[in-house]
Amino acid sequence: MSDKVSCPACGRPVDSGDAFCGHCGAAVAGPPQPQQQRGAAPEPKDRDSATAGAPAPPAPAESAPAPAPAGEETGESETPWEPVLEQLRAVTQGRYEIERELGQGGMAAVYLAHELALDRRVAIKIMSPALLMERGTVGRFKQEAITIAALKHPHIVTVHAVEHHDQLHYFVLDYVEGGSLENVIRRTGPLPIPVVCAWLAQVASALEYAHKRGVIHRDIKPANILLDAEGDAIVTDFGIAKVAEKRGFTATGFAIGTPSYMSPEQCLGEAVTGASDQYALGIVAYEMLTGAAPFTGSMLEVMTAHSQTPPRPLTQLRPDCPQPLASAVMRMLAKDPSARWGSLAEAVAAYGGAPPGLHDPVRQTMAALARGEGPSDRGAARPVAPSAPGLTTSAIRQLLVRHRRTFGLSTAAVAVAAVALMLVPRFSGGPTETDPVTPAAVVASLEIAPLPQPLDSGQTLQLSAILLDSAGDTVHGELVEWTSSDERVVQVSDGRLEARGPGTASVSASGGGQTRSVEVEVRRIASPVTGETVATVRLEPRALSLTQGEVGSLSATALDAVGRRLSGRSVSWSVTDPTVASVSADGQVRALAPGTTEVVATIDGRSARATVSVTAEAVAAVTLSPASVALQPGATAQLSATVVGVRGSRLDGRPLEWRSSDETVATVSDAGVVTAVSAGTATVSATAGGSTGQTTVTVERAPQPIDDAEAARQIGAWIEAFARDLDAALRARDLAAVRAAYQAAMPAADVTEWERRFQLDARWRANLARTYPARRVGGSWVSDFELEIEVEAAGRTTSGPQRFLAVFEPQDGRLAVTSLEMRLSEE
Repeated sequence: MSDKVSCPACGRPVDSGDAFCGHCGAAVAGPPQPQQQRGAAPEPKDRDSATAGAPAPPAPAESAPAPAPAGEETGESETPWEPVLEQLRAVTQGRYEIERELGQGGMAAVYLAHELALDRRVAIKIMSPALLMERGTVGRFKQEAITIAALKHPHIVTVHAVEHHDQLHYFVLDYVEGGSLENVIRRTGPLPIPVVCAWLAQVASALEYAHKRGVIHRDIKPANILLDAEGDAIVTDFGIAKVAEKRGFTATGFAIGTPSYMSPEQCLGEAVTGASDQYALGIVAYEMLTGAAPFTGSMLEVMTAHSQTPPRPLTQLRPDCPQPLASAVMRMLAKDPSARWGSLAEAVAAYGGAPPGLHDPVRQTMAALARGEGPSDRGAARPVAPSAPGLTTSAIRQLLVRHRRTFGLSTAAVAVAAVALMLVPRFSGGPTETDPVTPAAVVASLEIAPLPQPLDSGQTLQLSAILLDSAGDTVHGELVEWTSSDERVVQVSDGRLEARGPGTASVSASGGGQTRSVEVEVRRIASPVTGETVATVRLEPRALSLTQGEVGSLSATALDAVGRRLSGRSVSWSVTDPTVASVSADGQVRALAPGTTEVVATIDGRSARATVSVTAEAVAAVTLSPASVALQPGATAQLSATVVGVRGSRLDGRPLEWRSSDETVATVSDAGVVTAVSAGTATVSATAGGSTGQTTVTVERAPQPIDDAEAARQIGAWIEAFARDLDAALRARDLAAVRAAYQAAMPAADVTEWERRFQLDARWRANLARTYPARRVGGSWVSDFELEIEVEAAGRTTSGPQRFLAVFEPQDGRLAVTSLEMRLSEE
């Protein structure tokens, strides 16, 4: 077993031989240090506020800092962002007042600004001019803004403007005043179950909305989930999001994301779908419930664990976690994307979750946690890690060779991991105050890994292109073009080879002005039965048109050079796009999703292809839940829609058109959120594929307001009745009666305290000692009062004051207690 040291950036344990941390990607520089105990690192100070796309700057770790690069002096120097800031002030003069910097890094900086016309605070994210010479970065920066701007959702950060002046590229977005979810978990550890359910539902709603519009985030993690002043979760940082309609910025074969939150398919460099975001959100939920992500260690260990190791069951680490919630999260973490939930809406529905209402008591806890209030972390602080520095080729090779021996990884897996390691510095952390601003690198050489061995016809292999500068460091952001000298022998797309027929072909990768080629040999396979060679494969039919969910059949026949049928040959079946259709070992094709793909039948190295076209299954019915809703003006309710096809299957992801029959009574958003406007009845409908489901919404008249005098009378009567009921419950030592006296959900702290008191061999009594004037807070009333608690034990009687805080809200013209807490210490 290898020794462990601590990452100097995030404090997580790292193998002593590792050059980089598997959690945050930071360099592990300097001599090995003993592993820190939990509680050893100082608690980092949160920023006054956080802004969309700009995570909190990292706190210093206690371990020694990494030495400065050769030829680089330490000490303070003028920041290269100062000229950029001056130019930004000049081009925005009269529209924005730049107040201060919120964060900066090698790719971008974020500034807090005051928008004069609308008298509001905004965040301005500006791209580093040093990246202008790096091909594709301006497009990627603009694409982030365009991606977010197209998403209108209450839990996705809003972009207000995208602008550029000469060499200055920036966009203006919401300023989110709270911190990040990462800060909350780092400070408090495991979170209360109701808070986890609420934040999980909010983020799931945002991602479900994005997925339906073809946007996959690909970097969901606590640092990219901000919390506003009300405690609501806001998803940000779509810098590496995949947009279905946009091609060219990323490609299959490149692992992009943050290692601790990457799905197995991301770790392997495979194509990602909304199921990858679901897996990452499952990791976030796991961390909210337990205080830590399920997998730790070096970067390669973490990525290997995502692909091979099941996480420890949640109920073992969090016994109070409800089983439906634990089961929902564990299914989100399934290794196979097809084994996860069909959608995030299904996952939330499985544990009975929903975004909290405006008056939900859990909102107070959410807001308090966002403000930095609540219990402090019982363990070590976990500073936000800075982005890792560029990795040299020698460092990558040294790290991968060691782990290849340790885990027995294949050459292809090592190559994919190499690309992942090189991409993490660019994509994993976002802008931080510690990222240096460097000029765009010039590509000096290009390498291809792994070197291909001879292939059999029908085999595939994933290659990766590694671009290096003159110092041997990796160059990012360049697009790579792949070509084959003979597509009858080898076809190549995004580095993925497919051996087509016997022979030798040259496969080339070009990028950054450099080209590298490798020779690929495809071997001929002789007939295993008679020695006769298969010349062609006849595939019938050559085209299939199926409806989603339908099954069709293909048959493949081996023919020799003169067209004679060769019997006894086994057929290997594959499909070029497994998201559109699947094929079984006997040629049965199942239509999965609308689109077009090809089914390939290979016999002894010879192949034939059939085109499969899949059309969407017709909608048979749309059902809304709940079937009826009763609200008061201003209240909201979330509706869910189930779309069923003519074959009886659920059609998740179908676009829905929501409508209200009377918007003066109730309105409905594109996400199915109903808002009551005024008294009356309206029908809310959702339509998909020509079928419509309906829900009746009844808006009741708001009750007459209660004046302060009447409120004081009702509150006083309630307190007197509570004192009597509690006294009777204490005399009987009956915890259930104590719960009934509360007339509201008893806080966990109160339950624990009364259980502790009832364990004592004593008699208890309670008398009303003092009441304080009730005070109005918005539409609610808050009242403090004291009870004199008498305890008779061992022949002695003692007494002491016990203070309570009660919150009352109007219900049907009267005040009802909605929250009651026992103050265990003076506040």
